[in-house]
Amino acid sequence: MPVFNNIKSGDLMSKHQKNGCDSELFYKGIIYHYEQKLREQPKCISTLYYWIASYHELALIYQHQGDSEMALKCLLIPHQSMQYISEHNNGDQEQKLIAMKAMKDTLVPLIQFTEKNSTDDISIPQLKSQLSILENCHKINH
Repeated sequence: MPVFNNIKSGDLMSKHQKNGCDSELFYKGIIYHYEQKLREQPKCISTLYYWIASYHELALIYQHQGDSEMALKCLLIPHQSMQYISEHNNGDQEQKLIAMKAMKDTLVPLIQFTEKNSTDDISIPQLKSQLSILENCHKINH
């Protein structure tokens, strides 16, 4: 299974697109594209990987624009989606493991963001506790 968190900032967008096009609109479009693909193949790890990375890229764009609220939303959407899937998977253990692995990787940027940007809605100790639990589960499954 590939590692989700090895994507580098800007991997999904070419230099031309970064310089000439509206990057926010680009990522919104690519997120929609990956959501459609995930509806067809919900266990496709590479598509899930790029969907999460697209949200993280969009969060970076909002951070650069000074819109912390939208940046936080872009980090929460993939995290909460994976949390929901890991808890409501109709007994599908493969789906649960995929979601748990992805959730682990959504937590790191979320923790980093909340440490830099104060928010009353999110508890950093709770996020770190979730990460620790997921890391321990990952060790047990390997």
